[in-house]
Amino acid sequence: MPHSRSRSRFQSPARALPGGADPISESDYYNKSPEFSVWLKDEKRKVRMDSIMPFMLEA
Repeated sequence: MPHSRSRSRFQSPARALPGGADPISESDYYNKSPEFSVWLKDEKRKVRMDSIMPFMLEA
């Protein structure tokens, strides 16, 4: 006999988040995603620069 689910697929069971963090809403996720992408690109650029700096210093 198939089971039907009454909750949406986006809902998950309530769990305590580490460090007492507050859960974010779906709208918060989409608002923060571009901010995170910018931060991640900046971090990757820093890592690339750190990896080529020794070669630049030798010249």
